[in-house]
Amino acid sequence: MGFKEMWKQAQGEGSLIRKGQAIRIECIGGYPQFSGKQVFVKRGDSQNTLLIDEVPAMVTQLVWDEKGKRSLGKAAAGAIVGGVLTGGIGLIAGGAIGGKKKDASVAIISCTIDGTETEIYLSSDKDEFKKLSKILQQ
Repeated sequence: MGFKEMWKQAQGEGSLIRKGQAIRIECIGGYPQFSGKQVFVKRGDSQNTLLIDEVPAMVTQLVWDEKGKRSLGKAAAGAIVGGVLTGGIGLIAGGAIGGKKKDASVAIISCTIDGTETEIYLSSDKDEFKKLSKILQQ
């Protein structure tokens, strides 16, 4: 694909994303063709179908698994630095800031691709999951 075709494709994707008709999201596992890369997801031609990087996926279930990670090492380091710099109150604030929760939530798409049942795992916060759900329901 030449530069001109890639430019047109990017323009079209951007337009669909702005209209809420598509999303670009990180695939973290599942179907090997998509794993470990950003995928472009939009509504397919038929009901309950998504096009994931132009591959049709007949969706049977879409769920959100809310997860969060807290780094104890960063919390301890923040508490030590905060305690040294400002005393007791800094110890508490430093621990809270250093141990900030990281969103590790996942959207799980159960679907059929080329006659094979599979699951696709997408790194997704709550807002991204809502967008994905809306695209599927359009």
